[in-house]
Amino acid sequence: MKEILKTLPRIFVTGMMWLGVVGIVVYVDPVEIKNVIIPELYLPLLVSVGVAFWYSVVLLTKSVKFASALSMILMIAMVSVVMRWMNMMIGVALVGMVVLLGLTFVRKS
Repeated sequence: MKEILKTLPRIFVTGMMWLGVVGIVVYVDPVEIKNVIIPELYLPLLVSVGVAFWYSVVLLTKSVKFASALSMILMIAMVSVVMRWMNMMIGVALVGMVVLLGLTFVRKS
């Protein structure tokens, strides 16, 4: 019971972060966030997705290292897609990195 009470605020915060991402997608015009700091990158959306994803992975796995590594891979993949750098080789490499990180950082219970 104690563990559930500790987890509820984290679940609430995670939900609020994802609601923030949905709010950006639904209510903000893409033209307004397209050229913030770095041209053509949609930086506010990428950062909000990265933070929400990181917090979600920490909540699910309880491993900050794994969540950080996985979030960095996600951010690299999103930037690659947005900047049109993504090709099949990068996609295969990213999937391989995710699998290796999963095997490296997640402890077996």
